Amino acid sequence: MLLNPAARLRPLWTRSRLSFTVTTLPFLRPAMRSASPTCRFAPPCLTTKADNTFHHVQSSPVSMPLKTGFESVQLYAARMKQHLDNGNIAGVFAEYASLSSENIQPSLEVYHTFLKGCVANLNFSKAVEAVERLQADSRHASAVTPIQEIYSLLLKVASLDFHAVDDIAKVAEWFHDASRSPLPPEILSDIEAWNKILKASLKLGSSYRRNELVPLSYRTCLSRSVRKANGILRRIDQLEKYKRNLAEPQMPPSSQITELLALSFASAGFQAKSEEILRQAASQGYTPSNDFWYTLARNHAYQGNLPEVKQIADENVTRQNSDAIAVDAKSLFLPVLTLAHKVALEKYVIEFASEVGVTGLNRRLSRVEQRVQPLHDSYRELTGEISRADAALLGTQTYNLMIEYNILANRINHQQFPMSTTEDIFTEMQTRGLQLDFGTFFNLMRGYARTHEFDTRLGNVRLDKALQVLQRMENAGVNTNHQSIFQVLFEACLPHNAQYNSDNFHLRRKLSGVWAKPHNAQYNSDNFHLRRKLSGVWAKPLKTLYVDPRIFDIERIMRDSKVSHDRITLKTLFTCLGVSGQYHALWNRWREMQFKGIHRNVGLYQRIFALCSLDVDQARYALTVVRHQMARETPPVRISWGIYESLLDCCIASQDVVTAREVIEAMKVDIFPANKQLHADSRKVWPHDDSPLFYTPLIRACFLIRGLENEGFRLLEEAAQRDVKYDNFLWTEVISYLVHAGVDHGKVQEIFNEFVMSRFERTAKIPIPVAECAPIVPFPSGPYTTTDTRIIDLYLTSLLRSQNLSVLRDVFATYAEQSQELYVTRDTVRGFIDLAINERNVEDAKWFINEVAPRVAGKTTSYRKWLSMQQMKLNQHNAVVKTLDPCRILPH
Repeated sequence: MLLNPAARLRPLWTRSRLSFTVTTLPFLRPAMRSASPTCRFAPPCLTTKADNTFHHVQSSPVSMPLKTGFESVQLYAARMKQHLDNGNIAGVFAEYASLSSENIQPSLEVYHTFLKGCVANLNFSKAVEAVERLQADSRHASAVTPIQEIYSLLLKVASLDFHAVDDIAKVAEWFHDASRSPLPPEILSDIEAWNKILKASLKLGSSYRRNELVPLSYRTCLSRSVRKANGILRRIDQLEKYKRNLAEPQMPPSSQITELLALSFASAGFQAKSEEILRQAASQGYTPSNDFWYTLARNHAYQGNLPEVKQIADENVTRQNSDAIAVDAKSLFLPVLTLAHKVALEKYVIEFASEVGVTGLNRRLSRVEQRVQPLHDSYRELTGEISRADAALLGTQTYNLMIEYNILANRINHQQFPMSTTEDIFTEMQTRGLQLDFGTFFNLMRGYARTHEFDTRLGNVRLDKALQVLQRMENAGVNTNHQSIFQVLFEACLPHNAQYNSDNFHLRRKLSGVWAKPHNAQYNSDNFHLRRKLSGVWAKPLKTLYVDPRIFDIERIMRDSKVSHDRITLKTLFTCLGVSGQYHALWNRWREMQFKGIHRNVGLYQRIFALCSLDVDQARYALTVVRHQMARETPPVRISWGIYESLLDCCIASQDVVTAREVIEAMKVDIFPANKQLHADSRKVWPHDDSPLFYTPLIRACFLIRGLENEGFRLLEEAAQRDVKYDNFLWTEVISYLVHAGVDHGKVQEIFNEFVMSRFERTAKIPIPVAECAPIVPFPSGPYTTTDTRIIDLYLTSLLRSQNLSVLRDVFATYAEQSQELYVTRDTVRGFIDLAINERNVEDAKWFINEVAPRVAGKTTSYRKWLSMQQMKLNQHNAVVKTLDPCRILPH
């Protein structure tokens, strides 16, 4: 019997009437001051009452007599230093605020102590404010002047704070804009200061202030960090300029510059140019150092180029003179080889997920396993070498990479790489005396949260396993008070079933489509991917998914621990609430974001519209209310292509013809012409207006909304006039509409033949004739993508409607020859058997039940039982017509 959420989490903490005493997990301890000696997390700004409520109290400075002038500054400086020595960072900030309120000029010692407090608190924003005040005060004759150590502390905290993007960009501008720079000349001429600001500015590469790196990289052409900046920006023109300067006669040869340029081109992805520089330098007697080869190997490893890393490692071992040194050299490259394996597998996962979806990764597709198996074999050979190597040379990071590799492999095939293998790596780390850090526990915890190995209807085992890892993390003394910890716990609450899991949401622009539709006599979930709706389906309540109710306990503990939400945790929480139909709780949190200072950006709006498309009423609310909130945000949210697609999904759900026309017209206006440069918004590239990516969502909406069918045909004519090359998604929409609109099979056959020939032109996969005699039907050859199997199933549905059993049998036979697993719906299986029985064709029915039906992909337990019963009847009776019931509904 399943317990309620509070009872299931009760072992993690204990409650009492007068206090809240936490016995485990510091992140589960509410940030409060308690008289209990077991509560160790008690910030000075919080206290509690007997009713167990929290309220803020003003943190006051140490009680000392306040004087004026120089003596007052010295007293403040002494108190701040005392707070800093005691680890009371809040006291340091309170003294500084009190000094400012008294309008007392701080001294250099005060600024120095305050910046040390910012370093300890990882607060770059406060450090920038203090330095800007110091710079402003330095313009007066009697004011203090900032020294080099002040800026060193500022750059130190810049490298530690990963979230202050705007402040980092502001400080970076001080360096690259010399005309308005407040920095003294000794800082602008310090190469170490340039290296520190560039390393800190590399965080801008993945943010919306990415372009701030461009002027900074221009001014640091000789810095060793420039290769990373140009690798992120792919500034091939700037690298070519450096290369030309290197080739000038008056430029003295420098091994450092040669290695720098070679690494810069390699980081930018131009391997051929990097090798050219090395060949030119080798012709002049240059020999690269061992550090260079190691750095180059790491560069290839970050790109997942495993063959290049292996070649560099083998050549480096060959260059060594003695066997002992060779062994050490090989051990030196083991971490790099592990990184290369992990990145290469990560690329495979992304590629496979884009083709079959994350839910399809665990279907054990033969083509997926064949491609990734050589990488697995190489990894197993590598793990043997790691187990024999010196643990001191490997370090914790190497084993963390091994854990990540096993977790990625578990997502592809959890039977070949179960989570127990990851636990074995964890145990080996402890046996070999390696320090378990935050990344070790976090990767293991995230692996349990995302795996399909424990998908069951008996309870959320994934969350239970993640909480167990969290307990071990606390016992090891690792800090767990972090947003990423709660993000993983939220992911563990997301539903996993045959049609949906959390990762699949990130691959597609919307959630609606495959699984969140009602089951009734007219419709079942297996053939919804045909992407048609029947009359009356949308008016019925949609089926919601089960989400672990302990998610509310996790959120409450997060709030009590003073860990604030960010956009990532909110997206995951919104997904949990939306797919489970708890929209009231979702809208409460959506409105609270305005008061908590979290900007509702493009990604959050796209997620909200996608979740609203799962429910008819919520889709109407999103179109009438939420859609207009984007213009009132500060700054206003610019509608991305993904938002447009999700809005069309809401129009489909609500059957809103008027809004759909408005959205379609807006998409036509906002799209860039094909002959102009594309623009990107919210990490999504807008398609050309002559691309199938542009027409597919528009045509889908027109065909799925009653009253817009004519607009859909006009869009098809417009696409034909622009000579748009159909992709599989556009073919799916067209064939789906023809099949479910009841169009004659002759027209469907004509469109299917065009699809087969188009597929041949795009992929060079030669079509196969279904039958040697007329009529000859071309059929696509394997292997098949997900959209290929959908189109084939649509074609089989049309053949069933035409009642042409002979052609249908030939098509199934050809399909079975090309694929080990047949991705057809249960309705198609039942339809063929019913057709054969009705026509008294015992042999075809027997052939289908024994040869084809067992190879249907995604067989459930009820399907296997049904199939076994039909096979038993065929073996026991000769009169198949008497034993098989054509009216019996195949179980789902």
